[in-house]
Amino acid sequence: MPRPAPPQAVAHADEAAELLDRAAASAHDPSRSALSDLALAERRIRSAQSETRRMEEVHRLIRQASAALPDEFDATRGAIRQALTVRESLEPDASARLGGAIDEAQGALAALESDAARHPTAAVESIARLRDRLDLALGDARTAQQRLRGARTALPGTIAAAQNAVARAEASVPGTGADARARLIGAQEELATARQLPDPVEALDAARRALRHAEDAQALAAYDRMSPA
Repeated sequence: MPRPAPPQAVAHADEAAELLDRAAASAHDPSRSALSDLALAERRIRSAQSETRRMEEVHRLIRQASAALPDEFDATRGAIRQALTVRESLEPDASARLGGAIDEAQGALAALESDAARHPTAAVESIARLRDRLDLALGDARTAQQRLRGARTALPGTIAAAQNAVARAEASVPGTGADARARLIGAQEELATARQLPDPVEALDAARRALRHAEDAQALAAYDRMSPA
């Protein structure tokens, strides 16, 4: 069964028919020219054809979206299940953040299901945006977890290196300038902080700062000793 023509195309076609009728009537009246009516009728016919093609494309996209909806919903449910699995292995803060994103995704998906059949293209677009947000949340969670694991691995060695650097600075700084002493104090404070912080990522950052301050203190102490009194 042929699909009805879109209203705008029908309007253009009707106007073209009227113009052609008027041009035909002008053929019997030497005082009138049919050229302008014919030219305008041709433009209206092209407009009707363009509108019909546009509407056919819209129908094609709707059919594609309707056919894709079941798979899109299934894939999104699968992504949510994966996110729930990832959440179980996260630290409490990261787990809570990802849990919020999962709850949002589940609520949005349920809301979409109730109206997806009537607006399939809009539903497919909304699902794509939902998946993007969930993927970003998963990526952030994985990055945070990887940073945490990396920090736990690197922390003991970094604290040991900072301890050695602070010990060397403590041996070399006495009798030198204020800048070297200030850097040594900063290194000692950061090392103490690194030992106390429960978060491995923050502790690693503090240990690295302690190491840098201790090395700076040694360099400043050496420079002071080489400078003329």
